[in-house]
Amino acid sequence: MCGLCGVYSTNFTAVEEDLFRDLLLINKFRGRDSTGVIKADKDSVLFTKSLKPSPLWLESAEAKFAVPSKDTILMMGHTRHATMGKVTADNAHPFEFDNVVGMHNGTITKSFKHRKGYGTDSEALYRNINDDGLATAIDLVNDYDSAYALQYVDKEKDALVFVKNSQRGLWFCHLYHGSTLVWSSDKRHLDFVVRVHGFNDADIRGFENKGPDMFTLQPHHMMELPLGAESDDYTVTDLGIKERLYYQTTTHSGWAGAWDYDADDWSTYDSRGSATKATGRWVNNGAGQTWIEYTDDDRPAEDKDTSPKPTAPVYLNYRDQMSEEQMTRLGWLNPSGSRTYRGYQGRKMTPTEANAILQQGCFNCFTSFDVDSPYDQEDIESVHWFSEDMYCCDQCFQNNADVRKEFDVEEAKVG
Repeated sequence: MCGLCGVYSTNFTAVEEDLFRDLLLINKFRGRDSTGVIKADKDSVLFTKSLKPSPLWLESAEAKFAVPSKDTILMMGHTRHATMGKVTADNAHPFEFDNVVGMHNGTITKSFKHRKGYGTDSEALYRNINDDGLATAIDLVNDYDSAYALQYVDKEKDALVFVKNSQRGLWFCHLYHGSTLVWSSDKRHLDFVVRVHGFNDADIRGFENKGPDMFTLQPHHMMELPLGAESDDYTVTDLGIKERLYYQTTTHSGWAGAWDYDADDWSTYDSRGSATKATGRWVNNGAGQTWIEYTDDDRPAEDKDTSPKPTAPVYLNYRDQMSEEQMTRLGWLNPSGSRTYRGYQGRKMTPTEANAILQQGCFNCFTSFDVDSPYDQEDIESVHWFSEDMYCCDQCFQNNADVRKEFDVEEAKVG
């Protein structure tokens, strides 16, 4: 998890500078391994990066870079929490190629083109965006466990570009009746900084400078703003990339079936790993394993998948796409009362009680968990409870000495 933030304005004053500095400061909670800043005007794009966390960087001589010139229209920042690649200056964001310079929040675990040639998944992704274009590069890494939010300058088009999937957040709002666009990975951070600077509900404008609400992007929709244009003069384009589906499988004797939403039919896997219809099965005839091909007439009944067709796609960690009935049927919801959770000092909690706290997020990085998601169960079991209503995730506990010190102090008080 990393932090993205920024300010774009055709009238970049000291107010915009302070907004950016405070957004970069508060994003320390999302990453402390390095800090990067991109500054641009209509004719040039500059950047800097450092292994200092953002609070130290902002107090250092390097922060002179964040002082705008009379032509500055853009400042955007990145705070890194290293997940793929070592903590080095080369692996700090942003990454620059001939046509793009940009930053990435997220993790791409799958192997993809150019991945082995770079120290991070992020740099390899930007290499592909540079070479092949955004849609092709995103489609290449798109998977059910890929996470990304991207902000970059397309130097060929002279445009500021944003795109994200469902696994990462990116929130925006307009200020000064649309002349300034501000954004951050975490909606709470954005709301806090904007209000600290004296803006109220009447000053905050939403998508296309309309309405009072902050806004975000739908997955795989690209927002493109020409450098030098007014802050609400952007276009949003659907890249036409489908969110990868997680399929619930039903295992029978030797193979499994899963609903294929693209084909609108059951797909199956035979004992040799072939996708499509099962064509046969391995049989031990006493002299070793023999592969027996099926015909339509002799397919064993137990190898015919008669499960009902699902009524809607199942999106990984995208629960608003599913009804409670669908989640229950697919095993995403535990039966009421069937599971308890251990909280502070071993206190038992119901799923409802646990979720109320877990949804507040880790007190260090703000990562939240959901007891209804099977993918969060390991993380939930490994959280470290600081008090009855506060916890930190295991990743922060293991990788952050300051967090562990906080626990030592609290244990000394309790003891």
